[in-house]
Amino acid sequence: MVRPRRLGRTARLIRTLVFIAVVVGTSALFVAKKDFASSPGGQGTTTSTTLPRPISTTTTYPSGPLGVGLFQDVVSEPGRSICPPLNPTCVTRSFQFQIFYPAITSGTGPIQGAEPALIHGPYPIVLFATGFDLNPIDYYPLIQGWVQAGFVVAAPIFPLTSQAALSQHNVNLNNEGQSDLYESDLLNQPQDIKAALANLNAIASNGGSSLYGMLDLSSVALAGQSDGGDTVLAAAYNSCCVIPGIKALAVLSGAEFPPYGGSYFSTPPLPLLVTQGSADTVNPPADSQQIFAQAPPTKYYLNLVGADHLAPYTANDPYEQTVLGVSVAFFDFYLKGVGTTSGLATLGNVAGVSTLSVD
Repeated sequence: MVRPRRLGRTARLIRTLVFIAVVVGTSALFVAKKDFASSPGGQGTTTSTTLPRPISTTTTYPSGPLGVGLFQDVVSEPGRSICPPLNPTCVTRSFQFQIFYPAITSGTGPIQGAEPALIHGPYPIVLFATGFDLNPIDYYPLIQGWVQAGFVVAAPIFPLTSQAALSQHNVNLNNEGQSDLYESDLLNQPQDIKAALANLNAIASNGGSSLYGMLDLSSVALAGQSDGGDTVLAAAYNSCCVIPGIKALAVLSGAEFPPYGGSYFSTPPLPLLVTQGSADTVNPPADSQQIFAQAPPTKYYLNLVGADHLAPYTANDPYEQTVLGVSVAFFDFYLKGVGTTSGLATLGNVAGVSTLSVD
């Protein structure tokens, strides 16, 4: 059973500041040796647009929804080191990268290497950041919906905070000290987002890639849940680590994280969707309300009445269906230029399930 974990606001701040002090004193632990905030126009800049490649005239497309294909890669970050707390051997920072794309296949799960649905591409991209102790596949109901709506969803498997990494390093999640050290690596995750975008640019430029012709790097949104929401909020809207060229941002039960430094919402405005369960005890509603209050227009707040922290993004239930419908309409309008913003209100105001505020 995946167990979402999130340090409290005060506890996270205190422990992370202690963690930073230890790093500064030892130049070890697991913070990257290269400051990710020093080059805002660096490897994450979204500049490439993929040109369509010739479409096969023999391909038969399904009459129903497209399936979901899976492309996997490894992203290396030269110049950045990682030293896991329970395994002090330092190595070049790297992570597994999963790209879910519209494919000519059937079935409910993602099919690795499935034939890309080129005829509808290139597709806008949703770069998705997961929460602590979670992998991208845990969010598959949401990811599948985004892909079938005509988006490529690209998701890093973070090297210290993902479920895969915590299992690999034998982290005892009941040991608060161990968990805190690994969770604090979210300080380094905005740079992972930049590296993921650089990887997408390389794929988009590689005529031999199976995804060539599929990626529209001129239309990229960031989305993230829980600690992943903290990560993408910093990558899109904090002066410490903002990535230029992002078109829209969705923060799903996330928060501002003071240890990033810099200042929030001092960068150019971009469309923002905030979603939050009113009964969430892991990420209190006040955290999401603070984001919404401080962000400039245009912004949307989806209040999930009675929802908890994780189920609205991982389970097939009315909350997840509402999040999916609203987020697809949001991405459609701000990445594809289709639909209307008034449609968001219709999808977001569901009796007994959700309310939507707009500013």
